[in-house]
Amino acid sequence: MKKLTVLVAFFFSVLMFNGASYAKANEGAEPLITDSVLESLTYKDFVKADAILSEIEGFSELSEEEKNKQASLVLTEIAESKIDSHDSGLPTGPNLNSKEIELARQYPYNAVLAFAASELATARTAYFFANPVADNGNANAFKHASWNAFMSKKFGTVMAKQWGDAHENITSGIERDMDLYNNEYGRNEYLRGTILDSEAEIETRILQKIANGNLIRIINNQLRNTDVTGRIR
Repeated sequence: MKKLTVLVAFFFSVLMFNGASYAKANEGAEPLITDSVLESLTYKDFVKADAILSEIEGFSELSEEEKNKQASLVLTEIAESKIDSHDSGLPTGPNLNSKEIELARQYPYNAVLAFAASELATARTAYFFANPVADNGNANAFKHASWNAFMSKKFGTVMAKQWGDAHENITSGIERDMDLYNNEYGRNEYLRGTILDSEAEIETRILQKIANGNLIRIINNQLRNTDVTGRIR
């Protein structure tokens, strides 16, 4: 049992600090992807890149550096294909804000994982709630918490916090307070489980915590505890 505890602690230490280690190792290096490419991409483009990368044989066995290189190549190709095909300019999702671009420049593959996690969280919100796109309610609390939990499962809570904070760069006031709180709750909920928990197990716990009033929403411009309102499943 003691040996297992040590192994689990080591696993979490690797998850928590892999992003920081990569940044230090690549400090001063030329970026793998340009800002002009990142500025042209939407969240959906990163989800598309995730699907492409997952089909590359042996991709999961690559080093972090090689994964970043491959992700940069795929994202650049997606950006160039939009130009070559004379993209109509119709939106396929939000573009990255300045802080998200800064992170994506440093960690291209983690950007792919972050927005793939966002896509999953959005889909699961639509499954569980009657009005999944409503801001400031229980559905929004679930989406933020599950997104951060899913990111934490993919690359650790330290990097998940960076992406969660970057996403809120354009929010302010109590909406920002609400989102940052629910983001943190999702990351902590991931840590309260085990390293083998599936996304389904994580989201079940988050839904229960929302029903218990542990997360927050906005009602009449005031922060209030969550409840079961809006749940359809």
